[in-house]
Amino acid sequence: MKKFYPLRLLLLLFFTLSISLASISASVDSAFQAESSKILLGLGIIDNSKTGSTLLKKKIIKHEYISLVVKMLSLDEEKDTENIQLPYKDVDKTHKAYNNIKIAYKYGILSGDEGSTLLPNGYISYSGALGMVLNGLGYSGMIKDMSPEDVIKTATDLGVTEKASISASKQISYGEAYVIVNNSLLVDFYTQNNSSN
Repeated sequence: MKKFYPLRLLLLLFFTLSISLASISASVDSAFQAESSKILLGLGIIDNSKTGSTLLKKKIIKHEYISLVVKMLSLDEEKDTENIQLPYKDVDKTHKAYNNIKIAYKYGILSGDEGSTLLPNGYISYSGALGMVLNGLGYSGMIKDMSPEDVIKTATDLGVTEKASISASKQISYGEAYVIVNNSLLVDFYTQNNSSN
């Protein structure tokens, strides 16, 4: 019986250490989400109603993410949207994010063919969220074939995925959205002059 005691002690120590390390890495992610939320709040990109630890864990609705990206790019005051015709059959003038969706479409953050659907009240995947940010920053032409993997690779190369590396198809939370947007603030807009970067 004494021979197994050190083995049990080692297993217990290993198990405890594994749990501790997992909780530390999870708290770093939560802490970075909270820090990103404070930064965006300070910059006026979000307001007090879009903060708090409970909300950070909740899935973000697609139209709210679109509005977040539009605000990040300082396009939310755009008034010249009268002549923009949206191709989405599921977005009408009564939608609360109608103007931001039009702005996002105008500036290439969103794309779509006539009669397509946007599902503005649904959730958004990690790769879809990264794609919108990359489109808004002008990097869509740098993405090889617009596959989720290539979108994530381009975003990673630019630093957008720092502390936000998750599965391509995962529906993101407010906290994860805030990390993506916060990281994007450090990325230069793509222009022909910096295409060699």
